[in-house]
Amino acid sequence: TMLLVQPRERSYELLALPAGTPVMPALRHSGEMARSGLQPAVTGTAAVVFDSTGTRVVTGRGGSSARIWNIPAESAAEVGTGFAYDDARVLAINPVGYQVVSGNQAGGISFLDRGQPWSQAVGEDQTAGHAGAITVLSFSNDGSHLLSVGADGSVLLWDAVTRSLAGQRFHHGSGEVSSAAIGPDNRLIATGGELGARLWDGITGEPGPVLGPGRQIIDVAISADGSRVATLSRDTVEFWRADDGELEWSAQLPGRPARLALHGNPQKLAVALNDGRVLVWGQ
Repeated sequence: TMLLVQPRERSYELLALPAGTPVMPALRHSGEMARSGLQPAVTGTAAVVFDSTGTRVVTGRGGSSARIWNIPAESAAEVGTGFAYDDARVLAINPVGYQVVSGNQAGGISFLDRGQPWSQAVGEDQTAGHAGAITVLSFSNDGSHLLSVGADGSVLLWDAVTRSLAGQRFHHGSGEVSSAAIGPDNRLIATGGELGARLWDGITGEPGPVLGPGRQIIDVAISADGSRVATLSRDTVEFWRADDGELEWSAQLPGRPARLALHGNPQKLAVALNDGRVLVWGQ
């Protein structure tokens, strides 16, 4: 419920979580670290320990002494507001509103809007949901729709405002789905997983072109105008036409990729590699 941070070399701030409000005035060490004109071996906090009751915190600075600070009893009431959902497997945040969506192990979807409690959108029988654990949750760019994917390959399009289904349930096919994206019309859907990627009509569930069949697809993205789809495999990034699934462009990657992103107009494509590098292409 509390976090100790060090914004300056010899002072600390104790914050209540999750609100991040100060519990007490800043804690300040004296200048014992600068004695004899010697440079200290450790300039920052070397160790911090809270006691089990939450009434004291001990800070050590790598020297010969430590300090014990007493925490005001009333600080426990200043923890602010938050939420907890212990069964969550996947979480997604609406890009344009105060809304969080949770997907659980049983295949259920729950919506949390600002100032409202968690609302279970799928009943206990899961007849309208997923038969397996949720693997992907993805919002549309305008925040109006949500895509959910289950471990059984089932895909559902949701109206994020009404918290209700916006399309028919359909299945990606064999292999677990690890990524999904919604087009700008909130109807074009791209899914990618162990055995390739595919496009769909998210309302009717009608399948579209298959992209990169037989290869593991790590991530997918749809262009801002909905005309192109990017896919990321273990060693390649590829650009496809959305109308017929024809490959337009591809590039070999110099390392193992993690994620990709597409941005607006003019269009830019970025790929993040596991070694920390980011590769960017433009029109």
